[in-house]
This record gives sequence, structure tokens and C-alpha cells, in this order.
Amino acid sequence: MRSGLAWLVVLAVFAALVGNTRYFVDRTAVVMADTTSLQVHFNENKHWLIEEGMTLCRPDPDVRAALKNQHPICNQFLPDSTYTRLAIDSGDVLDIRVEADQSLLVRFLPCDSSGLDNCAVPASAAGEIRPREAPNGFLVISSGALRASGLLSLSGRISLGQDLASGGRSDFLLGGTYEIREQNWLTRIFGRRSATLDRGELIPGAAVEIVSSNAPSATSNGHFFSTMIDDQMILKVIALSGGGDGAIRMSVGGAEPFTIDPDWIDSVIANPVFLALAFLLGILLNALQLASSLLRIPGSAKVELETSQK
Repeated sequence: MRSGLAWLVVLAVFAALVGNTRYFVDRTAVVMADTTSLQVHFNENKHWLIEEGMTLCRPDPDVRAALKNQHPICNQFLPDSTYTRLAIDSGDVLDIRVEADQSLLVRFLPCDSSGLDNCAVPASAAGEIRPREAPNGFLVISSGALRASGLLSLSGRISLGQDLASGGRSDFLLGGTYEIREQNWLTRIFGRRSATLDRGELIPGAAVEIVSSNAPSATSNGHFFSTMIDDQMILKVIALSGGGDGAIRMSVGGAEPFTIDPDWIDSVIANPVFLALAFLLGILLNALQLASSLLRIPGSAKVELETSQK
């Protein structure tokens, strides 16, 4: 019986370890960053409402004329109207950075047609602009208008900062923190919240990306807002991975990119439910051993008595 119970305990521990592997857990990467630049490849439709307005600048097809243009906001681009609503479609790619005059520049990169989206241009409402209507153009949002707008939502592939292989850039990651959180079947059964496997600081000047299954996460979510630090406008970005398998990848100029992705040992150590279960199973084994020893004592005493009588 003791041997059978011992094997049962071993099987229980083994099942707990297997259930704690990556295939049976939900892992979320959380990034909280201070940056002056980010890029988002959206995977769903979003709307940004800037009630104080934002100026659209379109590319000038006349290159020579563009070189002579010195518009105070659009520079060598063509000034367009002022809009209050940005309609972002799935597949749109926005490059966002803070300018030297504390305004926000939102550049419209060409739509990525590699996915299911066909990059068609839907009809826009009054006062609304879509990135596909002005490819390679950009919006300029003043610092005051950006602060008044509050939180602006993000969804899709989110990249923070720039890989500063060459110096002299003003749009980069200033710093921040990250966390890798996990919830497995044990924590769900016992109704506990997710456990934090790893946390740390982001490297200033690095390019940071949320990854899932060793590839850039295309289902991340988050938001950002502007704030002032030492008379400089920065963007506070909060981003969370999607898909249940989140990790963090950082790239610093002159070094190979590295991924922060805790393994199953970190998962076991950080899981209080697993540690409690292992402790209780250890107590059970000791109790079984003690009970087995007590049951053998009467038989042993009888043998010793018969030996002494002879």
C-alpha cells in the first residue's frame, strides 16, 4: 500500500509539472514604457478622437516644388484640412513620434496587404481621415490637443523605441518596466490570481517588442497618453501581449537581440500553489512512512521476545 501511495504521489507531482509547461498555461507580457517613438501595425479597427483638431500633411508629387516649400507645420509636404477623428483600419501601420516642438507626428506607412486585409479605402465621414487616404502622409497633433484627448488605444503589433545603431536621434525609448505573468491550471483550480515570473527594467535607447511563440505578437493591446517630464513631452505606453504566450524582446545597437522568456523552472518557483502542493505531498509521504514504521513495531517486539525466551 505504501509503495502504491508513493507512486501516486510521484504521478501527481509529474502531472503538475507537465501541466505547468508552456502548452498548458496562459502567459502575458506587460510593458510600461516612457518613449518618444513607437510603431503599431493594427490588427483591428480603431478610432482616435482629437476634438481640438489635427493637421494632415500629404506628400507633394512635385519633388522640386516640395524642396522649396517651407510650411510651418507640414514643411515640404502639402498642408491639407484639419480633422478631429482618425479612423484606423485593420492592416494600417502608424509610425508615431514626438517632435522637437512637443507636437506628435503620426506618419501613415503604406497598408500591409500581406494579411487578410485588401487595403481598400472605406468611405470617411465628415471631419474624419483614414491613413489609406494619404499614404506616406502624416498628421500633426499639438501637445495641448494630445493632452486633452486622454488615452489613445492600440491593438496589433506594437514596437517601442528605435534600435539606435547610429547616434543622433531624438526619438527613442527613455526607460520603463516589464513583467511576465502566468496563470496555469493549478491557479485556476484554487482561484488564485496570476503569478509574476519575471520583472525588470527596460534599457534606455533599446528597441522593445512583445513576442509570442518566438514571433512578434500581432494581437497585443494597449494605450498611450502624453505627459511632461523636465519640460519634455513623452509618451506613456502600456502594452499587453495576446495569444497566451507572451515574452519580451529587446534590441540594443551593436548587440544581438535577446528575449526575456522564463522557463518552466521559473514557473514552478513562482507558483505558490505548486509549492504548497509539493509541501503537502511531502508531509503525506512522511506521515505514511511513520505509520508504516509504527505498524511494524508489534511484530518486531514479538520476534525479540521469542528469541530471548529460547
